[in-house]
Amino acid sequence: MKLYFAPMEGITGRIFRNTYESVFTGQIETYFAPFISCADKKGVSRKDRRELLPQNNPGIRLIPQVLENRAEEFGYLAQALKQLGYDEINVNLGCPSKTVVSKGRGAGFLKDPEALDRFLEAAFETCEKSKQRLSIKTRLGMEETEEFERLFEIYQRYPYSELIIHPRLQRDYYKFPVRTVFFDDAWEKRKNDQVIYNGDITKCSQIAALKEKYPGMPALMIGRGFLMHPYLAQMIRESEETENSGSDQPSPEHVKKLWQFHDSLYAAYKEEMPGMKVVLFKMKELWFYLGESFPITDDEAGKRHKKALKQIRKSQRYEDFDGAVMQLRQG
Repeated sequence: MKLYFAPMEGITGRIFRNTYESVFTGQIETYFAPFISCADKKGVSRKDRRELLPQNNPGIRLIPQVLENRAEEFGYLAQALKQLGYDEINVNLGCPSKTVVSKGRGAGFLKDPEALDRFLEAAFETCEKSKQRLSIKTRLGMEETEEFERLFEIYQRYPYSELIIHPRLQRDYYKFPVRTVFFDDAWEKRKNDQVIYNGDITKCSQIAALKEKYPGMPALMIGRGFLMHPYLAQMIRESEETENSGSDQPSPEHVKKLWQFHDSLYAAYKEEMPGMKVVLFKMKELWFYLGESFPITDDEAGKRHKKALKQIRKSQRYEDFDGAVMQLRQG
């Protein structure tokens, strides 16, 4: 089964992708770039162009994700992405952020199925002319799960290359359990096997169950799970090779790879980012998730982990950050 790395705004940019791929080479089939919006009639802004240039993502299969709700702007983006060499685009209908939703984008677009239908009709026409594939990443709706029946009916009318479903509502954010029963229903009613599950995959042992439940599903999309446990993709691959469900307990080799990735990313940010404040901000974003690899318990080690993670959040200088990280490294 293929593994897709979900786009995480502010985190999984080109520096992150290149570093991850250099450490966990070949584990991820496809990376999805964090969403972009139209920059006037130019389509792709200079900043986004730098992120997406193929030469800045060597050896990586990358799919740009578009956050738009107007067909004209989508057209500009599709044209610009085609010029950059991209033959596939992903439409973001899942971002739950209030700032995005308030503009009727991301999951906010789901509240108006008729407008969404018109947008998709125009978007698929654009992609047909430009010979680009179009995939969709969606949530179940805004407020009520009943919304998904209508949305899924709309999606099924179009020749999407993949339909990636995160079975939560916008109002759920990431706080409540995934509503897998609605993915089950979509899987049963799908027109082809290009329906992909995304949501709360954080353990290697979950993969076997998902394969059994959804036979023929070509891929899984994982985001936060890879940030919490960077070695998760490697563990999944190893379990596939041995044909067992896999252990959720990382080996010393997995932990070694975690630190290799962490240190390589830290060094890359220092080399490319403009100053200590920006570098520490980026590393703290990662540690918001990575801290899950160091569970806080009631024993002495747990107390040390809790103290070190708190120090990471408070760090204003490299020395403070490095000291806190060293505490975690030593256990």
